[in-house]
Amino acid sequence: MGSKLFSLFQIRWEDLDKIEYILLKHLSLQPSELERLPFFRVEALLQNFKEDNDKENARKKEEEKQQKSQMDANKTKQKPMKQPKMPKMKMPKM
Repeated sequence: MGSKLFSLFQIRWEDLDKIEYILLKHLSLQPSELERLPFFRVEALLQNFKEDNDKENARKKEEEKQQKSQMDANKTKQKPMKQPKMPKMKMPKM
């Protein structure tokens, strides 16, 4: 029973490494600051980072969509350019 309960609170080393990398790089935390935090705080920081990142990505996609629709609207408003006409010239007789 005790070992099963303990296994619920274990985390894989690779996952912990990824979490530390994200927090150190994107949130500008120092390693010593990260080590002093309890793990539930680290998880909360990571969750907040994910939510902010998702919101930022959604905002960027919406901006791209608006820019694309605006560009398409501008293309339809523009008059097509006419091809220049070739001047009429008579060939000299030899």
